[in-house]
Amino acid sequence: TIFSLTIIAVICGIKSWDWILDVNFDEDKSRKRKGYASLNFALTNKMTINLLNQERKSNLSMTHKKLRANYDTPYLKTLFIFNA
Repeated sequence: TIFSLTIIAVICGIKSWDWILDVNFDEDKSRKRKGYASLNFALTNKMTINLLNQERKSNLSMTHKKLRANYDTPYLKTLFIFNA
């Protein structure tokens, strides 16, 4: 029924976030346990994924976009320019 399909879609959405975070940031191997460190890093990682997903000019993978942003300062600045 529609209710069960909605639940499956929500679960798959959550699983895909977990997979993306694990593949791109090795979140399962993270050792941040003290205080709010794990929540802060999870939020930062999700914001980074959202910024990289919004950039559509290049056909690079998420990993290559991260590497390019690390080495190419003008590219990093373009990630923070919001077109409203």
